[in-house]
Amino acid sequence: MALLLRGRVFVALACVSGVGVSAFGCRSATDVTLVVLTDLPCASHGGTSITVGPRGGTESRPPAAETTTCVDGRIGSLVVVPSGAKDAGLDVRIVTGIGAMSPAECIANGYASKGCILARRSLSYVPHEGLVVSITMRAACEAVDCGMTGTCVRGVCASSSIDPESCASAAGCDESGLVPDGDGGIASDANVTPIADASARDASRADGSIDGGTPIVDAGASDGALPTKCADLTGVVGYNPLNDHCYWSPPGGAVSAQSALAACTKRNTPKEHPVSITTKAENDFVNGMPVPLHWIGLYKSSGGGTQSKADYRWTTQEPVTYDGWAPTFPSGPGTCAIMRNGGFWESASCDALSPVFCERD
Repeated sequence: MALLLRGRVFVALACVSGVGVSAFGCRSATDVTLVVLTDLPCASHGGTSITVGPRGGTESRPPAAETTTCVDGRIGSLVVVPSGAKDAGLDVRIVTGIGAMSPAECIANGYASKGCILARRSLSYVPHEGLVVSITMRAACEAVDCGMTGTCVRGVCASSSIDPESCASAAGCDESGLVPDGDGGIASDANVTPIADASARDASRADGSIDGGTPIVDAGASDGALPTKCADLTGVVGYNPLNDHCYWSPPGGAVSAQSALAACTKRNTPKEHPVSITTKAENDFVNGMPVPLHWIGLYKSSGGGTQSKADYRWTTQEPVTYDGWAPTFPSGPGTCAIMRNGGFWESASCDALSPVFCERD
């Protein structure tokens, strides 16, 4: 399983964060946030893949993102940025497997196969606008293929085309706009939580309700391929062009902090280590990876039985230049650190079990 994440490019970050720059540099980014939800029980979620590309181009491309994550009906969120014109067309294909069926098997065997859910969306970027598109993978759409220009919504085939302007609000757009009420009866579902928090629309894309963040995928870069320096990594893999680093969560699931360190350093090179975070932009990127809770490479190196931020160091011995601690942390007896939803760090027992994110410089 590999997840391609293209690094967060903050066109307006300096303006929002208060760093002084000239006014002409303060235009908003052009992007589309895809929020993928499901009404399946998470125990039945066999995996979801997302493929993005130009109009009519998704069937010839490999998935840009694939994950087995599902938390309370939320599969994940992804930000797509244009590789070309800022008003270019964008097609999205999302495939969810049910139970033992994987997205790859659904693609290979046909979307109308039992255990497969297919959703499509077709829209255009809006220059200097951030759009939010919420897509729910529904049990009622199992084994329903509505063709290249259609999508299933609650068991009904509808056009996959979206008016992009309807997605420009803080709440974004969902399936309710795909066909009129009365021509299929599609309306917003009170049982599925949409994005309604304006924080999902700010420059940092800190979306605490879905995966804790929003990964970036460049729909046009290398036809969805990872850079060569990241291509050999396995698990959930991301690339951040802001620092030219690769990030990955190795296969194997939850481990102790010591095992996490071993997993990240098994190649015995100083360029690979548990993730160390030196800026807010890097914290946002790591927070956007679709693993909601994970070890980071921060540990308590001194201070005895008391807790103080000054006692913590990165395993790389880099200085702690960015403070991502949650309120009241570090606290308690824990001497290792995890990142939770929202990008906040918390001290934790090193014997606790959690996934880990590693970094390759």
